[in-house]
Parts: sequence; C-alpha cells; structure tokens
Amino acid sequence: MPDEIQLTIEPLVKKNKFPLISISVNNKRDEMYLKEKMVFNIILDQPRLNVVSLDFLNKVPEDTVVKDGGIVEDLAVMLQSVKYKTFDFHPYLPYVSEYTKECGELVENTNGFMGFKGRLDLKLKTPLFITARELSMMSDKNYKGVGIKIDRHLQYAL
Repeated sequence: MPDEIQLTIEPLVKKNKFPLISISVNNKRDEMYLKEKMVFNIILDQPRLNVVSLDFLNKVPEDTVVKDGGIVEDLAVMLQSVKYKTFDFHPYLPYVSEYTKECGELVENTNGFMGFKGRLDLKLKTPLFITARELSMMSDKNYKGVGIKIDRHLQYAL
C-alpha cells in the first residue's frame, strides 16, 4: 500500500502578487498561485525513493523591498510541515531535502523558507515508517549512530 504525506505550504505575499508554485511528485506536476496556506495530500507510490519537488517560479529581485537595511516586503514560500501520520519530517529537512536556486546554487539551513526562485526537493524513502523511525533515532540523545547527510544525493547515515 502506498504511503501518504501531507505538505503544509504558506505564502508570504507581496502587494497584489502571489507566489506561483508547482508541485511535482515523481514527475507528475501541478502548478498554481499560492494565495493562502494550503495542505496537500500526496501519495508516494514508488518503491524505495520518492521525489516531491516544490518550485517557486515567479520571484524577481524587485519583489524584495529593503528599507533602512531591513526587508520590509517580500514574496516567498514557506514549507511549514511534511507529515506522515503523526511524524513531522520538517525538523529533518537537512537530511531529506535540498533547496537550489534557479542558477544552481545550493541554499542551506532554510528550514523550509523559500526566498529565492528555485526548487526544493524532498527525497523520501519508502516505507516511510522505517525512514521516520531512523530519523527519530537521530534525535535520541542516547543514540550512538552517525546521523549526518553523507552526500548531495540525500543519503543519510545512521
């Protein structure tokens, strides 16, 4: 039976402009303007590795308004949660995701905040209950495993 996750995504809206996003699941794509916080139920139907891509398509430099050295207005997308049953993958995004600007530059430590035009890839291994268990072991202070991302292809060592 395929696993299902819930993605919660929220826009940071600029006056009269909404983020244009696309969500791709194993190369099946849907595109929309994100006008409010939305929850997407996504079926992961591939054995082993499933790729969920969130593309932020319409950001331009003029969308970021800076005044007195601080950002006062912006257009962005926030991935708030990635849930499987009661487990939230969001705290483990550094291990299961990669955010790349349109130019190919990797953006790290964003915690799901997408402030640049680009793509956030979630790479989730099924069955998810095993992946969730492995990741949750990394937060156990008594766990003696490695618990690090070991390469750009989102392999993690436990």
